[in-house]
Amino acid sequence: MAGRCTSEFCWWMVLVLIATTTKEVAGQGLHLFEADIKYYGPSYSRNAIKDSARLWDYKEIPFVIRQGDYSTSEVSLIQSAMEEFHQHTCLRFVQRNSQKDFLHIQRLEGCWSFIGQRHEGAQNVSLGTGCVHNGIIVHELIHAVGFWHEHSRPDRDTWVEILWNNIIEENKHNFNKRTEDESSTLDLPYDYGSVMHYGNKTFSVNGQPTIEALFPFTGTMGQRDGMSAGDIEKINTLYNCDTQKWRTDGRCGTGFPAPGATPGECNPHGQFPCCSANGYCGSGTEFCDCPGCVDFTSELGCPTVVLYGSHTVQSSRMTSYTMTGDTHEGRPVYFSSAICDYLYYSGDSILEWWVGSQVGGTSIGVRVRDSHLYADEITGTFRLWDGQEWAENPDVKIACSDDVPAGVVVPQSVGGATNCTRVSLQGDANIQHPSITTYTRIDQTSGGRPVYVSDTDSQYFLFFVDDYKLWLVGPTIGQASGSAYVKDCAMTPDQIRSQWRLLVDGQWQIIPSVNASCVGK
Repeated sequence: MAGRCTSEFCWWMVLVLIATTTKEVAGQGLHLFEADIKYYGPSYSRNAIKDSARLWDYKEIPFVIRQGDYSTSEVSLIQSAMEEFHQHTCLRFVQRNSQKDFLHIQRLEGCWSFIGQRHEGAQNVSLGTGCVHNGIIVHELIHAVGFWHEHSRPDRDTWVEILWNNIIEENKHNFNKRTEDESSTLDLPYDYGSVMHYGNKTFSVNGQPTIEALFPFTGTMGQRDGMSAGDIEKINTLYNCDTQKWRTDGRCGTGFPAPGATPGECNPHGQFPCCSANGYCGSGTEFCDCPGCVDFTSELGCPTVVLYGSHTVQSSRMTSYTMTGDTHEGRPVYFSSAICDYLYYSGDSILEWWVGSQVGGTSIGVRVRDSHLYADEITGTFRLWDGQEWAENPDVKIACSDDVPAGVVVPQSVGGATNCTRVSLQGDANIQHPSITTYTRIDQTSGGRPVYVSDTDSQYFLFFVDDYKLWLVGPTIGQASGSAYVKDCAMTPDQIRSQWRLLVDGQWQIIPSVNASCVGK
């Protein structure tokens, strides 16, 4: 298959092609039931486990990732998927120490898992070739937590129609329905958008749908981005999370010890549970009720954060963002004066932070699946839009401006306008371009900023285009048409800190050496 497969159907085909073939694994016959579930008997064939013995003790799930099976970036993706549970549920994944029962995550054949805790020691979870993607990892971990597929619920015929004639004959058993005696719906609504639902063309013999919704819904049936709101509610219901709370502000360690707690004392995934230390959030391994637990989240949060990458991962949106004082969907809004973009939380229906030109808009260039209260607490894997598709990259990070690693340099515009009457747009000696010249200020403004005319061609101007939040060299003041531009909200060109793009042979090219400086005041 040429190129990257990004559609939900493509991801389902990856899972189907890999996980449905019977293989020999570690000397045993691999019996996969419902495509990606390691089957161990009809008494456990239920949508959500009823037997409390199959729930993980203390809501803690020890795990081991087999050394050498995954690259550093793949391990990061697995950990990021686990973090979804930490953010939205009272479950936590911890590195195995001496626990008898644990998940052994390995690159075996296909994507599959057992259901719930087996109490038999090491419990394999296979994330084979093509499986190390956030939605697939979350899907298999939810199996391990104790859930079967959403479409196997006993009430599914009320919500979907199974189109049996369109299903590959040998895969029809994957669409069998559980009875009420063997399955629990937890008295929660059916969820078309669950990460545990099949896609609408899974196991199709003819390319036509195999599952059809009986009611209108928005979104993708059987999406593979991550947990839906329904998935989160079901996990929290199964594990009785209502009164067992965790801090959501992510603060712990030597910089943010809980009152009465030992500095640096955190639970395994870096947050304090709500218990101990005079009713405040403190250290400990047990969950508990704590009506006196104080929520400090309104007083915390770094005012300026920095989005940055490795030396091989660069983007104009990798810059600093500062709180505006406004909020959106219960989270603070951040703004970059360097690129004129906002960093904000999209809302609980999507559970993502976005970088875009307008708060609540649909034009975005960065997204990350995470619902922490503050941007500096984001731990999910960032996805960047490269102009054609979304690409995950674990090298992209975000941190408080005080915690950014040494050597990271980001564009950052400065304050108000300067009294710059003449500007030089210049680059290195190899740059030969009509826009590379000097410009003189004229008695005209555009977008609340001064306009400059080219000293070599009076038909070209340097001005700010308010609609697109960019400085541009072009023939018509206020219109986004020309030969050079830079996305930056600076009040005068000499304050610009972002990278310029020049039109070369009909193509826009980033030229890092180009900069604007004031040559006369």
